[in-house]
Amino acid sequence: MNEIEKIQNQPEMIRLVHSFIVIYNRSKQYLAIVWLVTMLLPLLGGITAVFKPDLKPFIAIFALSFGFIDVLLIDRSHKVRMKTAAKLQEEFDCCVLSLEWNKFLVGRKVDPEEVARESSCKLSPFDEKRLTDWYPTVAKELPIHLARIICQRTNLWYDKELRTRYRNIISWSVAFIIIASTLFSSTVGFTVTSFVITVLVPIFPALNWAIREYYRQTDTMRTLENLKSEIEKLWDKALGNATTEEVTEASRELQDAIFTHRASSPLIFDWIYRPLRPKMESSMNSGAEYWIKQAKMAKDIN
Repeated sequence: MNEIEKIQNQPEMIRLVHSFIVIYNRSKQYLAIVWLVTMLLPLLGGITAVFKPDLKPFIAIFALSFGFIDVLLIDRSHKVRMKTAAKLQEEFDCCVLSLEWNKFLVGRKVDPEEVARESSCKLSPFDEKRLTDWYPTVAKELPIHLARIICQRTNLWYDKELRTRYRNIISWSVAFIIIASTLFSSTVGFTVTSFVITVLVPIFPALNWAIREYYRQTDTMRTLENLKSEIEKLWDKALGNATTEEVTEASRELQDAIFTHRASSPLIFDWIYRPLRPKMESSMNSGAEYWIKQAKMAKDIN
């Protein structure tokens, strides 16, 4: 009843998906480098202070220089990449879900030359599998204004589920580090001062990052939950007396919120996502089938 399955697998759409996956992967690589340097600098400083005191000024200069580079270049470049990737996803969604482009919010589309450059980059076998069937293929069984809502909800559910599991990993990791450090200190017989200097100070950057990341993901999940709630309200209206035009207009407004979320939300590293993907894909498709059955019963669709 709609062409979502057909359109999302066209070469032009595959190129868009390829491009934003490449950009997100590059951003994750840069963030990983920043994270490693941030974690290693305090440890390196502590080792230098003990074995090579003469190098301490150079370590301090490097730390300050890296801090400036991060603020002036890396962070700014990351935000630009996130906005570009969000635009590419928005263009994909507008084409596949038959939505108008909101130039006021999103701005101009990404230049075709940039799309061609990014889509020419090689992907891993794992990412290659993600290029097709971005949305559940069963969505083709409904009229576009209903199928669109299911696809939008799928976006939000998938993102929220992934972030929930990521946040749980972070919380368990923090708890493990604290318990392990405490047990180690008790076994060795450290005094409070020795514990702070020898154990707490070296692991503090990692704990600080983990706690900050935990709350960032929590805030993002709260936004996703609110958006998912609004989409489910729209779903109820769509199965009620709302017209196709009213449903489409509301979907466009929700798409605006989805774009804003994508352009500013924190990333999740692939080592978290890869092992979770098969089960999440299965759950996503099962969920889509549930909503489709509900729509067919409510609207008497064959």
